[in-house]
Amino acid sequence: MKILHLAVIVILSSVIAVNVEIAFADEGPESLGPGPVQNSSKRIDIPVTFAPISVAVNPVTNMIYTAHTSLADSVSVISGKTNKTISEIKVGQDPALVKVNPVTNMIYVTNTNSHSVSVISGLINKVVDTVQVGGFPGYILINTGTNTIYIASGGSNTISVIDGKTNNVVTTIPVCNISGAVSIFAMDQTENTIYVTCTGPDGAIDVISGTTNKVVDTISVGRDPTNVVFNPKTHMLYTANNGDYTVSVVSAKTDKVVDTIPVELFPSVVAVNPDTNMIYVANNFNSSSNKLSVIDGQTNKVVAKIPIGSGAQNIAIDSSDNIIYVANYASNSISVISGRTNTLIDTIPVGALPTSIAINDITKTVYVANWRSDFVSMIPITSLDLQTTEANADNSNDVYIQDIQVTPSTVKVGEAFTVSATLVNNSTFPIFVDGGKCSAQDVQAELFTITLDNHVKNKAENIYCAGVGWSQLLDPGKSITGTSGYTTNYMATESGTATITVAFSYHSLIQKDPSQTSAEQTVSKSLQFQIRDVNSDSSGPPVPETPSPLQQFKSGVKAEDVKCNSGFILAINLDYSPACVTKSSATKLFLRGWALGFTNYRPVYFMESGSAAQVVVQYHPRNNRGNALPDIQLPLHSWMYGLKSDYPVDSNEIKAIAKPDYIHTSSVSIVNYTITAGNTKGVYWLSILDPCVLVPIAVNLDESQVTTMDLQSPADSRSCPPPEVQFHVVGIYNATLKLIGVD
Repeated sequence: MKILHLAVIVILSSVIAVNVEIAFADEGPESLGPGPVQNSSKRIDIPVTFAPISVAVNPVTNMIYTAHTSLADSVSVISGKTNKTISEIKVGQDPALVKVNPVTNMIYVTNTNSHSVSVISGLINKVVDTVQVGGFPGYILINTGTNTIYIASGGSNTISVIDGKTNNVVTTIPVCNISGAVSIFAMDQTENTIYVTCTGPDGAIDVISGTTNKVVDTISVGRDPTNVVFNPKTHMLYTANNGDYTVSVVSAKTDKVVDTIPVELFPSVVAVNPDTNMIYVANNFNSSSNKLSVIDGQTNKVVAKIPIGSGAQNIAIDSSDNIIYVANYASNSISVISGRTNTLIDTIPVGALPTSIAINDITKTVYVANWRSDFVSMIPITSLDLQTTEANADNSNDVYIQDIQVTPSTVKVGEAFTVSATLVNNSTFPIFVDGGKCSAQDVQAELFTITLDNHVKNKAENIYCAGVGWSQLLDPGKSITGTSGYTTNYMATESGTATITVAFSYHSLIQKDPSQTSAEQTVSKSLQFQIRDVNSDSSGPPVPETPSPLQQFKSGVKAEDVKCNSGFILAINLDYSPACVTKSSATKLFLRGWALGFTNYRPVYFMESGSAAQVVVQYHPRNNRGNALPDIQLPLHSWMYGLKSDYPVDSNEIKAIAKPDYIHTSSVSIVNYTITAGNTKGVYWLSILDPCVLVPIAVNLDESQVTTMDLQSPADSRSCPPPEVQFHVVGIYNATLKLIGVD
């Protein structure tokens, strides 16, 4: 048995990264560390068969999958609704990694000592195929747009390319011929390019074209790169170079190293938050370097070093809440870090030797595989004291807002509080920050304006200066902090989640001369924070919170009539269950099947002129109250309509192709629509079922240019029967989904 586990070490030691699992030889199945803590305040432990080493989540079905090595050689299926194991599936020998394709609901498991991949159907929870690949397969990468699966085999230095439709290996790509052994890889799904790290003294990244399945370039990076991640918004790659204690920054546009960043000793795992352009690097098994290095993707500088546990093996990021989770293998704990403040906000003990983390961003739950405790730890994000979280922001010319804070940190109904915020000038030119001060002697000026929701009211009015006020010079690389305590403070009037938006106005300068200002610019950022009920010994009655959506729904309120707190959108799932979410979360939910609607919002797809985008749609049999449905083959015409036209537009303007071009009413179908836009700006409508079922595509427009009138679809005036099937969008590539208000 020890030999089998040593084989796992060879594979998994080269797979230390986001969703990375690592194992070491053991002498038996006994559990170490904390035992199960059922229904604790921070976590719930879900018993599984044996030695869970990898965990993955399908957010569409709310199912969790965990792989068990050696004695079990199986995968457990956990229901996210009940937090119980509902099935155990036998796979190959020594499964190492499990990955989910949420679009097809297929699960893939690498079996290190069977040199194979088990393909599991999430619909029936059974192995439907076993695919032989290279020696000692480890890491798995899935292109959901092309339904292609890539398997890295460390024993043969190859990448096996599997067609997700046929489960056949279509080609095997030799890699890392110049330097080292294959480790882990990342993908630019828009460009269909794969980046493979080659671990060795002469570290390198092999660049593979997903179109030709050939190595098209090799990029030299630092020594012994153990991990690589890709930021799809900036098209930058980052490698953790374990051998020389650096991170290499690579431009995916040029395939060149553009920077090398020194970090702590033995960096082994790296992750990126595309929304904030922050990169997180952790170090493995060195007590003097148990820190999470935070790199600003704009400057390529380490901006913080945060103490964490020892033996970091895995980093997972909840981008909607800007929270980072680190699995500490040697400390048997999870470090919880605020990406807003770059501080450690919690350390949660879990089972022995946690190796893998997965987040369901819909249900707001974190799952941890504990390799030597025979249980998976489930952490509800709502159980953590996250205090405040930033909701959204815009960034103008590298001038941005950070560190919005509410004082006191715990606000109760009837209490006054102040707001402070810092404006950072990270541009190459000086700026004048407008307003705030009435004279040069004033200090701690507010400097910003605040927009409030109905949870808060002004306790004191702003004091306005005569004229425009006193502008303050802010040189490049400098920051300035303002506080509302100077002129204004605010009173909490209603419990719940409150939203405030801070806005700075400024003028950029060519020279340090106010007469040479450019046009006024504004940068804004929002903050969400909790207002709690007043204590019983406080003056005034408590203000009740709006019941949760589930409480309203269970009390008999129709899903479409559920009330949400201010700043939240009502979302309704395919099973008619309601939820109240922020606008940014609603966008993600739409891509997870919550397709029945958002109150007063319409999803719009934005793409550039002259470009091609893909929209992946999943079709389901319509619920017919238990009655059998006839199997009807429906054609998909892929027509595009203009706003004022009741007929398909000229294909030179915009066209769409559906593959396949038909669906069956009695089965689940996945259809990939490719939309090609010409140079005509405007809002068009894609028919995804018939002329009555349309989704809007905005070409060469931004969010501010799309009006309510643009979203009156051509089909609104028709008499349209109910569609024969249900459907929802599960993927979008080379385009951006945004929710536009229509009320």
